[in-house]
Amino acid sequence: MSNSNEYTAMFDRLLFGFIVKLVVPTSCFLGAWWISLLFTQSGLAIAGAALSGAAIGMMVNALVERIRGVDVYRISKPTLMLIYLFYTCCMFGFFMGVPIFHPALGATAGYYWSQRLLATGDTSRLRAEIRKVSAFTSAVIAAVGLTSAIFALMSQSTPADLKHMLRLPFDITPAMLYAIIVAGGIMLVAAQYWLTKATMIWTLKRNGIGKIG
Repeated sequence: MSNSNEYTAMFDRLLFGFIVKLVVPTSCFLGAWWISLLFTQSGLAIAGAALSGAAIGMMVNALVERIRGVDVYRISKPTLMLIYLFYTCCMFGFFMGVPIFHPALGATAGYYWSQRLLATGDTSRLRAEIRKVSAFTSAVIAAVGLTSAIFALMSQSTPADLKHMLRLPFDITPAMLYAIIVAGGIMLVAAQYWLTKATMIWTLKRNGIGKIG
């Protein structure tokens, strides 16, 4: 069991390290891609710029690692928040504004923070930490849901798109659309809070923390 826990801890560090180190190359990749669009429409040139940006990002990572190193469980809270927001924006764009998969980010954040508390030995105020992390992920997904709602209300095709997607035998009225958005948003925020909290409690208890208080 001890060896199993050690392997799990090692895997977690590698996984979280990869997630953190992916931010800079991805940012440089996307930044170079978008900037290149201002100067050229050549697919080859755009691809070259994007790959060059990713290479620069990897070199920045290597330089930071060489100069000071990075302990994945001692990254500052503001930096962690920015990383979370970065992945939130990436997921928002990848799924074209539909926030249905964003709760997975909250669960990941909850798992990471629980492992961080265990790794640093900071387990004196677990209940408060669980509330803080759950509130943060819920606030972020509330902002995402609000943004999605604004885009949905701005598009005249949204009622027809929902009717087709849900295979409804009737048309969706504006009042129904508002009700769907409000109810769906509340459910999404509540689900995110619960999922983050449940993930943290499960992780802590799995690692021998029987009492959380």
